Amino acid sequence: MLNYLAENCQEIYKLKEWDSIHSKVEKYEKKKEIIEQSNSSTKEEELTKAKSEVVKEINEGIKVSIGAGVPGIGEFHATVEYNTQEKY
Repeated sequence: MLNYLAENCQEIYKLKEWDSIHSKVEKYEKKKEIIEQSNSSTKEEELTKAKSEVVKEINEGIKVSIGAGVPGIGEFHATVEYNTQEKY
């Protein structure tokens, strides 16, 4: 939705931190791929930790951008997971 608004509404609705948030999600997706391809016996723990880290970083970015946290951001990892599967 933010991409649509940024492209079609002259960036009026684009969060200041959007590019940073987008970058963090891309880094998470790459890290997730590396973890999934590894032979580590702790894949699930590593994936959970990576999700938690990106959720925390994104929430902090949003707080900086709008001055407050966003209720429900803890569920963001599910959105990241869904979007990752959708792209590939």
